[in-house]
Amino acid sequence: MSLLPSEAIDGFFQQLTVEKNLSEHSIIGYKKDIEQFFDFLNQEDVEEIKKVDNLLVRDFLYHLTSAGMSAGTISRKLSALRVFFKYLCRIEYMTTNPASIVTAPKNRPKIPRFLSEAEMGDIIKKMDEWSDEQGIRDRTIFYLLYSSGIRVSEMTGLKLKDIDFIAETLRVYGKGRKERIVPIGQRALSLLKVYLDFRTGIKFTDPVFLNSRGRRLRSRSVRYLLDQLFNRLHQFKKISPHVLRHSFATHLLDNGADLRSVQELLGHASLSTTQIYTHVSKKKLKETYNKSHPHAFKGVNDND
Repeated sequence: MSLLPSEAIDGFFQQLTVEKNLSEHSIIGYKKDIEQFFDFLNQEDVEEIKKVDNLLVRDFLYHLTSAGMSAGTISRKLSALRVFFKYLCRIEYMTTNPASIVTAPKNRPKIPRFLSEAEMGDIIKKMDEWSDEQGIRDRTIFYLLYSSGIRVSEMTGLKLKDIDFIAETLRVYGKGRKERIVPIGQRALSLLKVYLDFRTGIKFTDPVFLNSRGRRLRSRSVRYLLDQLFNRLHQFKKISPHVLRHSFATHLLDNGADLRSVQELLGHASLSTTQIYTHVSKKKLKETYNKSHPHAFKGVNDND
């Protein structure tokens, strides 16, 4: 990143860490996006970041599109550049933000992948046979993710003090360290108690989930753990932790939950983010309409 003094770059990432409270995973994402943009500028023989204008930013987006990158990923990279240039303007290294007037490509929302209620029931029934220590741990993590809808990073960040066994809730910290309280299912709560019984000398401030070395379980380890879990189930295809979160939201909406409540449970800042789940619940919505509307099946010649 010779296009910019190192102290300016360091200051930017320090701001993301200290002021915006972004996670380590998010910081790494910003670094990759900025480095990719700087690589593009080097290819274009741009010698200094101050020479970047909105046309260069548009050329960068076109370059990404030509490389086959999805609209969602490109939009994320543009967002990173806007934050980056905003910081450079803030420290008066630049006078204008060249990315602020560039329009992001239209992103067709992907329909989230989820497990049906029948598939989830089959998995739960199969896992109920596991009573060994590893099986209890795997079941606990699975049930916790599905019954609460929390993100993997939120789960791995849980400490024992964040569990309220009486109120049957969890205190989790989402994006930007935003705190919220979420209910937890009784099955997951019972498994948590059994899992914690395997632990010795636990403290109130200890992480809930530990790896084999007694350290806090990381998000990457949870993804590997779930892969192994589904290998153990044999007939079930592998799924990501986010599929459990998608299943949580979809099943709630299918069974009558309102969108605002699901938004709160998921920790979405915007309702538009939650609305993606309405696409996968259209069949259930039609069934509800046909069942509930008093004249849904009346033809034009039927008697009132």
